[in-house]
Amino acid sequence: MSVKVSIITVVYNGVKEIEKTILNILDQGYPNIEYIVMDGGSHDGTTDIIEKYKDRIAHYISEKDSGIYDAMNKATKLVSGDWVNFMHCGDTFYSNNTVQEIFEKDTSRFDIIYGDYVADYLKNGRRLIKATFPQAPHQMVLSHQSVFARTSSLHLFPFDTTLTISADLKFCEQCWHHGLKFHYFPQVISIRSCAGLSDLNRLQAFKETEAVLQLFYNPEQIKKRMQRIKLMHHVKYGVKKIMPSFLQRLFRKNI
Repeated sequence: MSVKVSIITVVYNGVKEIEKTILNILDQGYPNIEYIVMDGGSHDGTTDIIEKYKDRIAHYISEKDSGIYDAMNKATKLVSGDWVNFMHCGDTFYSNNTVQEIFEKDTSRFDIIYGDYVADYLKNGRRLIKATFPQAPHQMVLSHQSVFARTSSLHLFPFDTTLTISADLKFCEQCWHHGLKFHYFPQVISIRSCAGLSDLNRLQAFKETEAVLQLFYNPEQIKKRMQRIKLMHHVKYGVKKIMPSFLQRLFRKNI
């Protein structure tokens, strides 16, 4: 019998994107999927769309939460599958065969399966992002849309709800340092919406990332690495602000 895979979608006021995500998951060719949708109390018509597919959704809850990681923790408590993936509103699997391609293989030796993703910048094109975890922390590139985690790992390390952006990074570091077995799946797993973080969110992401990594590595080394990363990021986005959008597209590897 095929292993059971639970897929969780967290959404709040995502009326324009939620149907795309729902249909992509429901159209997966893998025969043993449990689908869970956690809505944060949307008031823009999102719940009307979800209701259309309610009979094909194992668990659907619409209620207020304290943030995306709180909703993810709530959803994890409902899971009955062996593996969990978080595919949030606006994101999709790369193809209708993605889950099948992963779990038709023997996954019994692994705890975390991860792969590449396509970053969708909407009008500015798409870019293939190769996963690089586990490596030195400043080189880590991992997206939870392209990660399948054993349910037991999520029960062992719930998401830290004091964080707003980097709780999934902390989860991966906890799993890695706890000795869980990671396996790289050398294919694109997901297409992730990357319309762009605001400057305020980007600064918060740097702050949280540095705080998380200092829990696991030499704090002074992390501080120096993050200073370099922030400097390069400011240079990169400073150039982007003055570069016309058609030139930005030329510098991306479109898929």
